[in-house]
Amino acid sequence: MSHAATAGELHQLVLVPLLPDAWRLCDRTFENSRADDLVAYVELVDDDDYEVIWVGSGPGVQTFGGLEDVLRAAFELLSARAQADDSRRVRLSLLPTPPPLS
Repeated sequence: MSHAATAGELHQLVLVPLLPDAWRLCDRTFENSRADDLVAYVELVDDDDYEVIWVGSGPGVQTFGGLEDVLRAAFELLSARAQADDSRRVRLSLLPTPPPLS
């Protein structure tokens, strides 16, 4: 059974098969940068449990009861990262710009 085909895509997330019971979870919003699109590695460890190793900043290793739960958690994590990035950009744009050097 192909879990990638049955799980489908949720927003920009896609499961790329590595082995029959292991996938790379990617965010396709980073099409131009293959290094940035990797979100996590997912592995079926028991009949119903999926172990997720988050890449970059994230909760480390987690176990979920289904692929839909994995995708939902990834979407929430990516949404939180995007909000933090937007907040950081706003704070930087509020910093005063020094006058030009003469």
